[in-house]
Amino acid sequence: MLRKLKSIVDGVSEIRETGKKIISSLVQHITQMYPQYLTIKDQKDLQVTLEFFGIPVLVEAEILLDPSFKDPAVASPGGNIIAYLLPEKEEDKRTKLFSFNFDQLGNVREALHVHTFPIDFVYTLVDELLKKGLSIS
Repeated sequence: MLRKLKSIVDGVSEIRETGKKIISSLVQHITQMYPQYLTIKDQKDLQVTLEFFGIPVLVEAEILLDPSFKDPAVASPGGNIIAYLLPEKEEDKRTKLFSFNFDQLGNVREALHVHTFPIDFVYTLVDELLKKGLSIS
């Protein structure tokens, strides 16, 4: 029982570190490639608040545990990188734009890696904001 619990805690720690790396990679990419369009407003370990053409967006890494964690050797935690459109008024709810799943190895959406993910993220962000009818010019 104790070994199983330690395995779960270790898995959560690994996925948390991976989430931090993904957020860090995204921030680094944004500040280098799009400084005129994207501004970092606030950054924490597992989340970053940014503005894209003045539109406030929250990006956070969420740790997911499989509720059927019967065998930690087989099941492992994963995570989601979720982008939210932030409301103008704080009392309003944020709106989920999209999410990408990731694993402990840093694979994002099963085809991208922690270092290649930011490019796809920015394209998806543009697409989702346009679908919402927001102006990004």
